[in-house]
Amino acid sequence: MATENPADKAKETGDKAREAARDTAQKATEAAGEVKESAKDTAAQAKEGVKETVDAAKEGGRETMAAAKAALSEGSDAVERAIKSGAEKATVALDRARGTAEHTMDVAQDKVESALRCTADAIRERPLTSVAVVAAIAYLWGRLRS
Repeated sequence: MATENPADKAKETGDKAREAARDTAQKATEAAGEVKESAKDTAAQAKEGVKETVDAAKEGGRETMAAAKAALSEGSDAVERAIKSGAEKATVALDRARGTAEHTMDVAQDKVESALRCTADAIRERPLTSVAVVAAIAYLWGRLRS
């Protein structure tokens, strides 16, 4: 049973942490995109509703014009609410993603530091063995490259 090198563990842990941070950032970007698309759809629907209201006002006279103004105001308010809601959701999603990414990076940094401490301790405990291992790795590396 071969023991795994602490430096390899540290690299692997760092790679996993970077991958998790990338995944989190990607998910946050996707969530923000979905919120943006939702706001666009709502705005398009509101725009279409306003257009229909204006068309009806042209046909109906003064009473219809007053109703159209009220509907236009409601549509405008609905668009404003949808945009505010979308912006709030995007902000929350981005804040959550940022917090997750920061936490992941902190955990990864702690693991890398721990692995480096373990490596340093192993070298201090067995300096000759460490030198022999490094020499063997260098020899094999040289043989593989030639």
